[in-house]
Amino acid sequence: MNNITCALDVPDQIIIDTLISAIEGGIYYWCRSAMVSAPDPLRARFEEADGGATFEFTKADWPRIVALMATKAPRHFANMVGEVGDAVTGDVLVQIACFGEIKYG
Repeated sequence: MNNITCALDVPDQIIIDTLISAIEGGIYYWCRSAMVSAPDPLRARFEEADGGATFEFTKADWPRIVALMATKAPRHFANMVGEVGDAVTGDVLVQIACFGEIKYG
């Protein structure tokens, strides 16, 4: 089967909103702490509760993460870019950022 590859511009604000949804209600069952930088909201830091691993991201990381989300979790990706995402969408984005997959739930 052939695939069509296309590029999609995702505004920074959509990623920021999705991160906020994650932090406000979607990740604390697996994440000990989360921080988004006030002057640069695409600079984020997450600490896993069980293993204590820490993950840090900058604006340069998000294109790769968003592209991975599109392939690993297309339904959640569609919700995010369609601006109908929720805390679960944010949770999926952060898990894909940290682990490259949905590890929890």
